[in-house]
This record gives sequence, C-alpha cells and structure tokens, in this order.
Amino acid sequence: MRNILFAIIFVLMLNFVFAEEIEINLIEYHPDSYYTRLQIRNNAGRDLNDLNIKVGDNFETSSEGVFKNGVIYNAILGIPPGEHQVTVTTREGVTSSKLVYFSLSKEDVQEEILREQESAREEQELQQTAQKNLEEAQRQIEIEREKAIELGVIKDRKYNPWIITAIAILVVGIIILFWLRRRGKEE
Repeated sequence: MRNILFAIIFVLMLNFVFAEEIEINLIEYHPDSYYTRLQIRNNAGRDLNDLNIKVGDNFETSSEGVFKNGVIYNAILGIPPGEHQVTVTTREGVTSSKLVYFSLSKEDVQEEILREQESAREEQELQQTAQKNLEEAQRQIEIEREKAIELGVIKDRKYNPWIITAIAILVVGIIILFWLRRRGKEE
C-alpha cells in the first residue's frame, strides 16, 4: 500500500515538475496577411509580471502588468510564414519556448525548408564544380605554357642569377665611385 501511495505521489510530482509554466499555442494564422493570434496561458501556479514575447530574432513585443495565474493572454501579431522559435519570459525569470510553424500547415513549412536546403546544396555543388573547372583550366594553361617554352615560342622569364649579381655589383661600384669623387673634392 505504501508503494502504491508513493508511486501516485511520484507521478503527481513529475506532472508538476514537467508542466509548462507558460503554455504557448498558435490559435489563428493567415499567411496572406501575416495575421497571427498566439495564446499564452499562465500555468505557473502564481501571478507573473511583465510578459515579454519574442518571435525568432526579428520580432519582440511586451505587455506590462500582472499576468494572473490560469489567465490566457491573446497576442495579435504580424508574423511572416515560416518556422519561428517563440519565447515568452516574465520579470520573475519564468521562460517558456516553443517552435511554431506559421503556415497553413506544418508540412508547408517543412517543404519550404527542404526546398531552401536543396537550393543551398545545389549552390554549393555549383561552386565546387566551378572551382574544379578553374583548377583544370589553370593546369591546362601551365601545360600549354611549358610546351610553348620548349618550342621557343615564348621565352622563360626566369632570370639568370649571374646577371642579377653583376648588375648589383655594378650599382655598388658606381655608388662607391661617386662617394670617392665627392670625398676627393671636399679635401
């Protein structure tokens, strides 16, 4: 008998612990006008203050005042179609979040997300193909350049290190001569 009583109390406590303190429901949505009616219910077991509603990263609204226990608050918003995270917070720190599909149906939103993902995947494949084509074209250009150098059509632009060294010595020598001449005139 004690075990049964313990199990009943345990189940009731779990129900209390896992109950949403603030319940969020989409009541009405019109995708053509973005008209949205969200229902927010206080299930916290106490009065809350200053309700703040955030939809995704783009939209935020608030209602100041007391949000009584068990009361339903209807928020009328203009939200574009799509999948949005709705987060409700209060001044006391009570927070509740829910992923809401703003569309005629959840399937419409999921199809739109799949189309966007497919489009992004195709774009990535096109970029990879373009990169491969660019690398292949550069390889072909380098092969043709090597053939042209071998045939003598174009000259290799590599400079002989002896010529560069000779030019550097010549420049240093000219600088020393000017320095010696100037020094000789000053004395």
